[in-house]
Amino acid sequence: MGDHYLPRHLLNGFAKPATQSRRSAAIFRYEVPSAGAGKNLTVATVANETGMYGDMEPVLQSEIEQPTNPVIERLRRQVGPVPTADYSVLARYVLTAIRRVPDGRARSAASLPGVAASLRQSYAEQLDQLRQFPDRVEEAKEIEKKLDAAFKKILAEPFQWLWTKTLLPENFERTIRALSAMTWFVHAAPAGKQFLIGDVPVILDRSVGLKEKEAMWLMPISSDRLLSVSYQRAAALRSTLPAPTVRSFNANTIVQASRFIFARDAEAWITRAIQEETQRRNAADPARKAEGL
Repeated sequence: MGDHYLPRHLLNGFAKPATQSRRSAAIFRYEVPSAGAGKNLTVATVANETGMYGDMEPVLQSEIEQPTNPVIERLRRQVGPVPTADYSVLARYVLTAIRRVPDGRARSAASLPGVAASLRQSYAEQLDQLRQFPDRVEEAKEIEKKLDAAFKKILAEPFQWLWTKTLLPENFERTIRALSAMTWFVHAAPAGKQFLIGDVPVILDRSVGLKEKEAMWLMPISSDRLLSVSYQRAAALRSTLPAPTVRSFNANTIVQASRFIFARDAEAWITRAIQEETQRRNAADPARKAEGL
């Protein structure tokens, strides 16, 4: 069994309890793209990858999951505003949830060359200023050599190592402070409706910055509870969401998923939605369509 990129405690909120014949809670897993059929599996066997975090796996458990699990368990039994005392621990959990999944790893890998280039340019500008002083030209040369060696070493390192070392929220203090200053709220699904969760568990519009007033992050914490983070006043938010809002959230969950969707109950609309998203992805990827995938 590998490291769970969606924690088992979180997944249990979308699963049916274990039985005598099945020691682990049961959950339906859908794959995108696919023909849309769900598989009835156990929480223990889904959303994991062998050796994904290395020696960071127990750190994620002790520093992120264990402090937050009791909070999530309590929020699953309520609706409405989240106590402000819970903001910080939830902010750490949600931010880590974005980064710890395969999608977060891929985004980090894609951004590394650009970040390195930006840092290199910033240092180059500072060194140019240093060279304006004749007595510091040699010092600037030595600094430049050290920086070049440092960047070369970083870019040569296996990305997996670099990614795991930046998983903890301590690397993103400004983001944690911003999230902790927003409004946290628990919404319920209406009777007969369920929230899905995907391998991209936090649903957000990446074109909207966290400091913009329209910013809103959404993360389901069970099949009938959704956690939102926004700048809206708690009094303006709805405790029980209307069915169209739930459908819209689930549609975004399927669209933003990198590969897997998880559900408590297998329903025909999920299969249809998976098929539609598969067609959309195939149309956007001629090579995949040509291979019949």
